[in-house]
Amino acid sequence: MKIDVISIFPEYLEPLKLSLLGKAQSSGLLEINVHNLREHSIGVHGSVDDTPYGGGAGMVMSPEVWAKAIDPLLSHGSELIILTPAGRKFTQPVDMIFHNLRISSSRAADMKELMIEYVNIILSPNS
Repeated sequence: MKIDVISIFPEYLEPLKLSLLGKAQSSGLLEINVHNLREHSIGVHGSVDDTPYGGGAGMVMSPEVWAKAIDPLLSHGSELIILTPAGRKFTQPVDMIFHNLRISSSRAADMKELMIEYVNIILSPNS
């Protein structure tokens, strides 16, 4: 199984190399690749987000940056998975790309071509 993770904090995901996940990677059962989203940033300041279209609180992730990060990872048979509480319960495909994204509704159309489905990962003993 191959998992690509895109993050603005790739160092935060170093523990994925430890314990059972680390053993699975060492034995070849699992491949986890962590990619730095800022390598695909736009502008001099390395921005990966922008203000919401039409105003509002907070920032939203830039779909242009995500497209530049995701495009090289997509291959035949890979599946792009968007993490959201509104998605269906996650079941495990063979190849996947997880993407946790908050974008404004006006920019959602820009990302729609890349999105295959929305999922919700439920972390409870009864799931």
